[in-house]
Amino acid sequence: MYKLLRSLAACAAAILAALPAQASPQASFNTATGLLTMSRVDLSGNVAYTDVVIRIGDFGQIAVDDPGVGDRIAFDLDSFTLRLPSVSVDGQPYSKVSLRGLAFTLESIGVQVDAGTSGGYDLDLAVTASGIALPTVRIENIEKPASQAEFCSDDVYAQFQQNVQGYSGSWRVTGCSFNGSVGNISAQLTVTSPFSMSLPYAVIYTYSAR
Repeated sequence: MYKLLRSLAACAAAILAALPAQASPQASFNTATGLLTMSRVDLSGNVAYTDVVIRIGDFGQIAVDDPGVGDRIAFDLDSFTLRLPSVSVDGQPYSKVSLRGLAFTLESIGVQVDAGTSGGYDLDLAVTASGIALPTVRIENIEKPASQAEFCSDDVYAQFQQNVQGYSGSWRVTGCSFNGSVGNISAQLTVTSPFSMSLPYAVIYTYSAR
C-alpha cells in the first residue's frame, strides 16, 4: 500500500489541479460546472482513491435517503452505482444519495490507498513544485515502508506514465531516500498534451505513529 501512496499521482494532483481539502459533507456538486468533488471513493474490492473530481454527463437513476448507502463514498463497478453518504449541491446538503448507471468523465484524482486497511501511521505529503510550496496533504491510518528499498521501489511509477487528470506526459525520478520515518523524492514531470511543460518538484513523506 505504501508504494501506491508514494506514487507521484498525488503530486500531480496538487501541482496540476489544486484539489480541495477533505471536508464535511464528503462530496460537493456544482451545477454550473457539472463537477462532483469527493474526498475519498472506495471502489469494489479493497481499493480507494482520495480527492476525486468527476464531470457528470448523466446522473442515471437518482435515489435520496437510500438505505443501501453506507458511511463511505463507494462506487460499485458491477452495477455502476455511486453511493454518497452526504453531498452538497450548490450548498444544499443531501444524505444517502445513490446514482445508478451514471455517465461521467474523470477530471482529477489524488492518491490510491487500500480501503479498510489499518496501518498505524499517518502520512503527511509536502510538495514543492518549481520552488513553490503547496498545501500539505494528510493520509491517515496507513502502513509505513520497512526500508529504503521498499520506499524507493519504482514498480508503480509506470502506471502513471500515460495519463493523469487528462494530461499526457511522463515522470522521471531523480532522487529518493528514506530514513525510517521521513522519505524524500525528487522528480521531473514532463507534460506533452494539451500543452508542453517541464516541471521539477520534490516531495517529503513524513510518517507519524497514531
